[in-house]
Amino acid sequence: MMAKILERRILILRIVVCLFFVFGIGLSFKVWHTDRLFPVLPAFDWIPSSTDDVSGFLAMILIFGLLIGAFVTSRNYFIGFFVLLLFLLLQDQMRWQPWVYIYVVFLLPFAIWKRVDGKLLPYFQFLLIGVYLWSGAFKFGGSFIELTWDKMLRTLLLIDDPGTRQSLHFLGYGIPVMEILIAFGLFFKKTRNLAVLFAIITHIIILTYVITNQQNSVIYPWNFAMILLVILCFYRTENSLTSWAHLDSARRAEFSNKVKLQIASGAFFFVFMPALNPLGLWDNYMSFHLYSGTNGTFCVGLD
Repeated sequence: MMAKILERRILILRIVVCLFFVFGIGLSFKVWHTDRLFPVLPAFDWIPSSTDDVSGFLAMILIFGLLIGAFVTSRNYFIGFFVLLLFLLLQDQMRWQPWVYIYVVFLLPFAIWKRVDGKLLPYFQFLLIGVYLWSGAFKFGGSFIELTWDKMLRTLLLIDDPGTRQSLHFLGYGIPVMEILIAFGLFFKKTRNLAVLFAIITHIIILTYVITNQQNSVIYPWNFAMILLVILCFYRTENSLTSWAHLDSARRAEFSNKVKLQIASGAFFFVFMPALNPLGLWDNYMSFHLYSGTNGTFCVGLD
């Protein structure tokens, strides 16, 4: 019964990621089209450019590909999708947004496995834990308190006096602390449901802030997607993220070395590698520098 529930969650997860990926592309369509005022920044000089008509056609193919991908399970289909997506990403570094990265790594297992089921749930769980952990950790540095939190005091609490806002800056550290606690709460079985609740509250606060502030609208569907994903991946789940030792021999046999490698890669790239970011050895977006104030506006929608 539990296996069927997890399989259904993975099915819904794929649909959520594909559809919200479409919303994100739609709200940032100028980034995926060459008919625009700002330049295209290819990753390499030898990457061929596209005419306006071709770039628009490829962007629409990408959108329709995601819509179809929400309802197909073919590994070959997703391999073809990633070939097109990789080409578009190499054509323009402006498309390398954090929400694109998160959606891509969520969809990646569907291009690797013939059948993605509940055994791979820990992979998706480690991804979300990494998002909350490092999004919180990197807010302690940079300019989060002076820029983002100060603006939140003006926008959400309507505090115009600079002296009053300055005196309340210490409260801003509660946000990164909360995100880090959410990450740890999601890691342990007994605290997951509570952590999911606080994650939902966090995204509601973010949505209230960005909508009130009329900030980049591409952020809106991303936060809605994060709410759904954290529920699908963690709410009322009983799997352990520490080891497979708790499983009986029959269940343990299901976790082949390939499955373990996929899960371990999730822990490695999403939880451990962002620690290298302060040394300049790992990218900001891949380290989930979200709203940290360290890299200006962190998402491009150009609406």
